[in-house]
Amino acid sequence: MGLSQEGSSEQTSRRTVDDLLTGDSELTETFISDLVSKAQIEGKSLSGKISVCKAQLLEQLPELLVELNFISNTGSNLKKRLDTLIAQLSIVDERTEASVALLEKVDKIKSRIERCVKLVAEVQNWKHHLRMIDVLFDSREFEKIAVEIEAMQSSLQLLEKVPDFERRQSELDELRTRLEAICCPHLLNAIQNLDLENLSSFRRIFSKIGRSDAVRELYFGSRTDWLTEAAETSQGKMDEFPIWLPEYFDKIDRMMAQETQILLSHITEVSVEDLAVKMAKSARRKLDQWINEFVDQSTDPIAVIVSVLAFSKNFIVRLIDAYIPISETQKIDHLLSSFASVFFPYGARYVEFAKKFLGIRVANIIHQLDTEAGCYKMLDAADESIGLLSDISQQSLEHCLKFSCGAYSQPLSVALDSAFSDYFQHSLSYVRKIRNLAGFEKPGDPVDPDWSSVSTAFRLVRFSRRLHKEMQKLDIKCVTVLSQSLRPLITQEPAYSLEIQFWRQFVSHQRGRNTFLVTMVDKNHSDSIDTHFLPHPIQQSQALVGTMKGVAFDSLLLEVRNLLQGFATLPVWSSPSPSRTSPSFPVFSTQPSDYVTKIGDHLFGVVQLLEAQIKQGGDDDSDDDGLLHWLEKLVNTTVQLLFASTKALTHLSQSGTRQLATDLEYLINIVSALGIDVPPNLVVVHNSLIEDQPAASSAYNGNQRDAQLVEQLRLIRQTSNPKLNK
Repeated sequence: MGLSQEGSSEQTSRRTVDDLLTGDSELTETFISDLVSKAQIEGKSLSGKISVCKAQLLEQLPELLVELNFISNTGSNLKKRLDTLIAQLSIVDERTEASVALLEKVDKIKSRIERCVKLVAEVQNWKHHLRMIDVLFDSREFEKIAVEIEAMQSSLQLLEKVPDFERRQSELDELRTRLEAICCPHLLNAIQNLDLENLSSFRRIFSKIGRSDAVRELYFGSRTDWLTEAAETSQGKMDEFPIWLPEYFDKIDRMMAQETQILLSHITEVSVEDLAVKMAKSARRKLDQWINEFVDQSTDPIAVIVSVLAFSKNFIVRLIDAYIPISETQKIDHLLSSFASVFFPYGARYVEFAKKFLGIRVANIIHQLDTEAGCYKMLDAADESIGLLSDISQQSLEHCLKFSCGAYSQPLSVALDSAFSDYFQHSLSYVRKIRNLAGFEKPGDPVDPDWSSVSTAFRLVRFSRRLHKEMQKLDIKCVTVLSQSLRPLITQEPAYSLEIQFWRQFVSHQRGRNTFLVTMVDKNHSDSIDTHFLPHPIQQSQALVGTMKGVAFDSLLLEVRNLLQGFATLPVWSSPSPSRTSPSFPVFSTQPSDYVTKIGDHLFGVVQLLEAQIKQGGDDDSDDDGLLHWLEKLVNTTVQLLFASTKALTHLSQSGTRQLATDLEYLINIVSALGIDVPPNLVVVHNSLIEDQPAASSAYNGNQRDAQLVEQLRLIRQTSNPKLNK
């Protein structure tokens, strides 16, 4: 409220001042004079009040000084008392610390005395336990002995810092070992006879003495003996292993089921997984021993290994699937690797085994070819051999898939390459024999008409083509099948089955071949000469096709070769020309020689033969081996043989020249009648004979042999006919 009044008076004063400043000067002067008067009055009043207050202060000042002096003295006394109290408290603290230290020392002495008393008591207890155990051993009270040993174990922990600790520890270990040795036969008997009461009792004994592992060892030992007995009762003859080996694995399966349901419920020291691992390891050792014996005794080791591997894989997969949790990845991988490793040494010998398998069968095929007498029986055997080769190749591919799901595809490729090389080498040697029998190597010698016939030769061509196509099909099949089989093994995708995990062990084992396997999976195979699995057999079969075509061509050319035998010695080449003094008789045109007319007949006859063989070949004949191809090649070679025979001439009369020109003209007409292009060199040589002038160099198309032949004939004619030089 006071604030509001002050505010209002202040506002009033401001308004007054504003009025004075804006109002009349007389009024302003009057107001100022009043204000000064009031200020003087107020100043006098204030001065009087100050004088009164000053007088009162001077009167009370002595009393205030006395009180201040009293307060100062009192503070000094209080400070002295406080210092004395602090000194006394320090003395008390020192005495208290000394008392506490003394009490701690007394407590430590007391603890040592109590510990010594306890240790003395434990030493006495130790001696008491030893005496009791000796008595109990005599009475064979095994559970009480175990209780005493358990108590001694507790005592030994208290006597750790006491002298003779190591001696006491040795005594305790000896007692454990002694009790364990006595109880082991009883525990083993309880396990074997399934005596659940004694089994439980002895398990408690072994647990009290800290030897629970002995229960596991005894249990596994009894099962190992059982496995040994099962192996001995199962094992039979080597050639009967497909029967008794599965029975052995079935016995283990039945035993696992029995042990899981009955025994393991009473032996907590053994887990189902541990039992499965132990069973697998024992079976693995026996399997390793057996397979060594099988391979040594077998004539077909790869078939034995494949069969044993199939049984083993199925067993370990069943065992893991039934008894090993899927979360135990490390244990599963260890078991799979352990079983797969049995076959790793034989995988390293896969090339050897596959070569042996294929070599024996290829040798049988070759032997059958060698023993067949007669042309047509041998040809039938050759045709049949293609199917046999396909069968053994299919068997080898199946072996590779069964052995490692294709992980050993590179050794398979090497083995197939080796076996087929033997077959092709023998085929080439047989071709040489056929050429000799057919008279292709020495024309004019007695020949076997069956071997030299065109039908036989083209049947060989068809055989080689079918063989080549079979190699290509096999190559494509191997790549396709193996690629599909290898893909889940090579890729980094998770393995969704135990079988895939098992086969991956074989890939991991042979890291050096991973590049080949990856190439097999990634390569997009095409039906071309650029093969990926059997490059050499493809090339060899292709070469064999070319060789057989050569045989067929030689069969077509054989008649020509025989007709040109003795060409240079024909009397017509040196027969004299008619004398100018002789009577004038009419001159008839020269007729072609007998040899060239027979060559013409042969060329016309070849057309029908080729049409029949090409039709019989069907799809086996490629486009570049049609009728015109064979005819053109036959005509060109016939011309070359004729020219080669002509080079052997030593004498050529004018009459002989006309005869040779007539023969060449006849041959030109035959070629034209066949509907093929006449060889240019044939025309050139013919023209040089009838024109008595050498052809221009451009007519030879760069063929120096034709030019040399023309020049040689010119020289022979000049030598044989001196008058031509004039």
